[in-house]
Amino acid sequence: SHNETILQTRIENEKLVVELDIKHSEMISPENVAVSDDGSKIAVADYDGSAIFLFDNQGNLIWKNNLNLAHGVAIDEDAVYATGLMDRCVTKYTLDGKQSVLRGSLKMEGKDAYVWPTSLFIYEEYVILTDAHSGRVIILDKELEYVNSFGANGLGVQLLNFPYCTIVNDG
Repeated sequence: SHNETILQTRIENEKLVVELDIKHSEMISPENVAVSDDGSKIAVADYDGSAIFLFDNQGNLIWKNNLNLAHGVAIDEDAVYATGLMDRCVTKYTLDGKQSVLRGSLKMEGKDAYVWPTSLFIYEEYVILTDAHSGRVIILDKELEYVNSFGANGLGVQLLNFPYCTIVNDG
């Protein structure tokens, strides 16, 4: 049995109250979820379903696109960004569901080189991609072009050990 539900909740009197229960017959195992800043859209990476879903904030499906072993997902005012672990890629979709950029292949280092791209985070004009197996945090622009990176797997001050997610907080 899979848990193919996205729950929208609020805290009321120190208890979690479910406001919305989002389901779709084709959604198998939602791995990551991102909500637009204005709260109007919810993007979902469905790992076992190999798909990216975009819902409105009432749980209505806007679109679904296939992406093999979808894992990381992020959304901004213009696009949905996602990673696919099977194809070692990062992709960008317009808000109406058209794939506008697809980059990446299985490589340890270099431009568009990903091994296990697990998460995405939008920070200002950048998309921060975390690659767990290479140990790198990769900074991309909004067209998913390489800007910079740091880290590598291992122990040490400049190395990371299987990073799974990166979040920027106050710069």
